[in-house]
Amino acid sequence: MISLEKFGSTEISAPALLFILDRAVPRESVSTLLSELSSEFRAGVLVSPIPPERDLKAFVTVLAEKMEAEGLKRPTVIGIGAGAKVAQFLAIYHSKALRRVVLVDAESRAMPSLLTRIVERLSRFFPAGLPLRIESGLYDSRSMLHRITVPALILLSPHASAYLRKEWIAISDRIPNAWRKQLDSQPFFS
Repeated sequence: MISLEKFGSTEISAPALLFILDRAVPRESVSTLLSELSSEFRAGVLVSPIPPERDLKAFVTVLAEKMEAEGLKRPTVIGIGAGAKVAQFLAIYHSKALRRVVLVDAESRAMPSLLTRIVERLSRFFPAGLPLRIESGLYDSRSMLHRITVPALILLSPHASAYLRKEWIAISDRIPNAWRKQLDSQPFFS
């Protein structure tokens, strides 16, 4: 069951925001931000836990329906950390339900192991990839990022790892209508 906490203006004409948070993000920091924006925006925060990566597609379909039912029509979706995975899938499969997307410390896939990176590097030399390669079914949006048609802002926190820095560049290069910016301070992480 998906649950959204609603904040802010009740006017139907007010712009909508939807925050999808990582567990590491302190709820107080977002609550403070929402209280500052409450007079001008209708906002929601996804309070349901983020599902396993294999279930993301079904999860975002239910989330899009829940947004519609809660009156968050065409929100700007802000995904932070693991919440950025959900925001990417929402933008890929339900782009008409969004106005724009903001991804903070986003990954296009789960952090690959050394073996996975070696196999990927080897597969680049063969036109059809490596034979008998078994796909794991884990979350990987790299081949679908070009489907994100809404404007996207890709943000990187100042203390992000080298892996997240590579992902930041790769994601923003693959989304047609994307901008990237590195933050000077960490507004959501303690």
